[in-house]
Amino acid sequence: APFICNDFEDEKLNPVISGLMLLANKIQKSKSIINHSLIGNQHLPLSLLQWMADGTITKTNKPNILYVDVAGAWITDFCIDLLSHPLYQ
Repeated sequence: APFICNDFEDEKLNPVISGLMLLANKIQKSKSIINHSLIGNQHLPLSLLQWMADGTITKTNKPNILYVDVAGAWITDFCIDLLSHPLYQ
């Protein structure tokens, strides 16, 4: 997965190998970890709110760590808002 999702050149690899990996990724239309995280981040807030509404997340079954890649300041604001939800009181 790291080779397929690699968005950056690895300094330890031969530049030819890095170029071949980039070409293979483009041909296969592979997305980088950054691309995947940007897509996932779009769904995270609505998914968490839906899980809280439908009972998937409860007072006894709730996340206490939220791990995201490539998130902006919105995630901090969202987490602060989550802490004010009755599930976290």
